[in-house]
Amino acid sequence: MWHDDDTVVDLSDRVVRGPSRRGDIDMADWEVSVTFDNAADYINANLSLDPLDELSTLNLDGDGGFDPLLTENHVVMLEVDEGDGWVVWFDGFAGGDVNSVAVSSKRHTVTFTPDGVTMPLKERDRLQKLTYTDRDMATSLLQSILLDSGFGGRLSHVVIADDPVVQVDDYTTDVGSTWDALQKAIGKTGYVLASRYQEAATAYADGSEEVTPAAGFYLTLYDPKRSKIEVDYTWTDECARRSVRYSIDDVRTWVQVAYEDSLGAQRVTPSASNPENTTKFGIPKGDGTKLDRQMRLVEDNNSLIRTLADAIKYRDFALHDLEDPTPGAAIFIDELWSEPGLHDFVEFQFADYTLQIGITGITIDLDPKIPWGECTFDGVVNKVVGLRNYWLGQELTEEEIAKRRLEFLKGGSGKLPKAEILHIRPYAKQGTDGETYTAALVQWKGVESWWYGHTAIYVSIGDNKHYSEDPFMTARGTNATVQPLPAGQTIFIKIKHIPNNQISPQGMK
Repeated sequence: MWHDDDTVVDLSDRVVRGPSRRGDIDMADWEVSVTFDNAADYINANLSLDPLDELSTLNLDGDGGFDPLLTENHVVMLEVDEGDGWVVWFDGFAGGDVNSVAVSSKRHTVTFTPDGVTMPLKERDRLQKLTYTDRDMATSLLQSILLDSGFGGRLSHVVIADDPVVQVDDYTTDVGSTWDALQKAIGKTGYVLASRYQEAATAYADGSEEVTPAAGFYLTLYDPKRSKIEVDYTWTDECARRSVRYSIDDVRTWVQVAYEDSLGAQRVTPSASNPENTTKFGIPKGDGTKLDRQMRLVEDNNSLIRTLADAIKYRDFALHDLEDPTPGAAIFIDELWSEPGLHDFVEFQFADYTLQIGITGITIDLDPKIPWGECTFDGVVNKVVGLRNYWLGQELTEEEIAKRRLEFLKGGSGKLPKAEILHIRPYAKQGTDGETYTAALVQWKGVESWWYGHTAIYVSIGDNKHYSEDPFMTARGTNATVQPLPAGQTIFIKIKHIPNNQISPQGMK
């Protein structure tokens, strides 16, 4: 553990239970629980780990200031020796949750559950919408989002293990967490952004030309390789227990994607379905057959899904990940096996049969009472899935579906929201003829109404009351560069949102 001034405290000799480490594909990170001895002898010696104990020297930084060790987002690192030397098994931050420290006065223990390295990204709110244009996703966009969110050091980088090679023409981040902004950006690629172990001096490959400063866990972009058929690891010993445990409520055997194309028209992909899984997991129809469990993913006008090809790929990723129960199997091993990671394809060879599963969750317990370790691997039989809760989180509630259906039937006759300019930034430019003129970057609040067509931009020189009847220019999205404008003069700009008059009452162009 490190205080904020880098004063280090080693708590290895006070572990009485754990550590146990758990992670899954939806968390995209690891969480740890460890219980420390906090007996009266430690308390009397001013070595208590209770965050409220102001007499404890462990709660003081190097200058003697009160700085409770197990809270306040202090850096945490946990290492284990599996026989070949110490390796980083977890690193993250203390005190991200009000329940992250539990003190038992009766049993004289302190239970500590720090957060993984992605926690700051999930906590940091971006209070302003920012627009990024003409970016390569892997080598420009992701790091720009991190830097613009205020992060530095290792938290300002993404390790690009696999590059989706995607160019982003225009992406406006929503108000919300940095984590959500990153996840929405990579959503259409089918890739996964999660915490993964990296060796020291691993190239970030995110356009920064920098490397990881030390071994540990880093935000990593990688391809989960859903079509994988070759196993990554094989277990040949017997396991302690194996089971099938799943719920079919979250299975989806039919998926369709609604999106807005680059011209502003509303489009819907052909549906994709899995009849075989409908037969197994579908909703009973009453005549001996079953109905599909359906999902329609509706992308807003700020989505990076703008073409039919992208929408179909997005649809197929969702169907692949949800057409089977997740998880579908669990393997329990009564020894430590830390090689497999999330999204690995693992074969378990038993005496009676062989089972291959794509790993969706891992729990490892290294309690001192079981020094050999215990592992549980959850997964989907015979396939690797990329995500689960991400897709389910995109489903519309019944209330939202009814609201959009009403708008759809009315043909979008409602009034568009009032245009709101967020900021105007003028700057000088020089044309090819050598003349200097003014340009202005105008950014406005985005419009979510599906019948939005474009934004008209009006310019007035020296007079805020008289504008031409015809717009200076028009644009879609949330920003535009207005140029050329005369240099050295006062310029006024106003905007107006115009509905798409090419959309019929059925919403099609």
